[in-house]
Amino acid sequence: MNDSDLLRCIPLPAVDCEKDSETGKAILLKPRYGRTWLGRLLTRRLADPWVKVHLDELGTWLWELMDGERTLAELATLLEEEHPDEEGARQRLLLFVRQLVGTGLMVLRPPAGSPHGE
Repeated sequence: MNDSDLLRCIPLPAVDCEKDSETGKAILLKPRYGRTWLGRLLTRRLADPWVKVHLDELGTWLWELMDGERTLAELATLLEEEHPDEEGARQRLLLFVRQLVGTGLMVLRPPAGSPHGE
């Protein structure tokens, strides 16, 4: 998916999230063995059934804005407005989203009116 198509999509979290009590940064919680029946069975037998992904301050800020309503283009604009000193902000956002989608932490909803949209 090219950048312009990606920017029209709406990001949706695919995992739960908790906050680090000391730093306030987001920790994404992905089931270690997935959500299948076998994964749930294995998960119950583990001391820590989660793969924990710790986000930095900027990642936490973005994660909190991903509400299922805003497109990535809107998030990019907010990022550029709120963090004008962040060099390459738009590209950093796109890389962040591609990594989250690639690891199953986020899904993208195509925009309404697209061939795959609502």
